Amino acid sequence: MLSKNLFNKFKIFFLGNFIKHLIEFYEKKFTVKKKIKEFQIDEKFINENSIFEIIEPLSFSVSFWHGIFVYKKDLFFFNKEQKYVFAIYTYINEVSNGSHWQFHFNSTGIVWEDALTGLNELGLTKTSEILLESVIRIYGFPSKNITKRKKQFLKFKPRFTDLDQRFYQVVEVTLIKLNEYIRLNKEKFYFKEEINGYGF
Repeated sequence: MLSKNLFNKFKIFFLGNFIKHLIEFYEKKFTVKKKIKEFQIDEKFINENSIFEIIEPLSFSVSFWHGIFVYKKDLFFFNKEQKYVFAIYTYINEVSNGSHWQFHFNSTGIVWEDALTGLNELGLTKTSEILLESVIRIYGFPSKNITKRKKQFLKFKPRFTDLDQRFYQVVEVTLIKLNEYIRLNKEKFYFKEEINGYGF
């Protein structure tokens, strides 16, 4: 009979292999990273470039399109500061180019929770309150699955016109604060690596 300690080691071994094969299965079935790009983001780069260029390693290699499992996997090797800025910037970009409806209804809606956490972490209270209110209007927790989220839209028919107007009043300050945050935490955004990406 196996000892309890040996049994636990076997469990960890088989669980680890199961997770490894599950990741490989999802990578083969749902993701195709066709492009390779080298990034070198250092202090000089940060001083001379915009938020978009600074977080490009994430926008190049993180998928909104393949579901929460792949999204979380793609984010795994980035730190929390990069994740927060990436999610916040995605939120800002989508609402600025369209509306809260566009942000939540499209695949980008998968980042809402990370964006909300990031806004709170950065102390961007007014913007955080707007995003939170938009979330509440979709039954308080928009699904990370885009098909289910669209069904929520059809069921609850949320309206965001007032929130869009409030957002446009704070977006400029939000971007300024986001830039300040990056420059106060430059070392967290340094990135020197060649990575596989979707190339969208």
